[in-house]
Amino acid sequence: GLTTDQLVNFSTDDLRAMGSQALRALNSAQLGALDSDQIGALTSTQVQQLTTAQVAAMASDTLNALTSAQIPSLTSAQVAAIGTAQVATMTTEDVVALGSAGI
Repeated sequence: GLTTDQLVNFSTDDLRAMGSQALRALNSAQLGALDSDQIGALTSTQVQQLTTAQVAAMASDTLNALTSAQIPSLTSAQVAAIGTAQVATMTTEDVVALGSAGI
């Protein structure tokens, strides 16, 4: 698999090219190592491919790197996996976007 060091050097195009199996295989440390530009580069389909465990394990800064355009792509199961502490750090715009994701 990919190491965290390899992932941090991925371009946004590299991340957009990742298949769902590779994306779902990332652990929380690997997801947490991605910067906001990298997280923001994920397509809506890729965001939907994240497992509920991945979403639940996201550090607040990683979750907050999702854009308000990506957040509505979250499935209802992914939204349910977001913890209270994670929501507390989100911007008002992002919380509103969560509402459109099925809260």
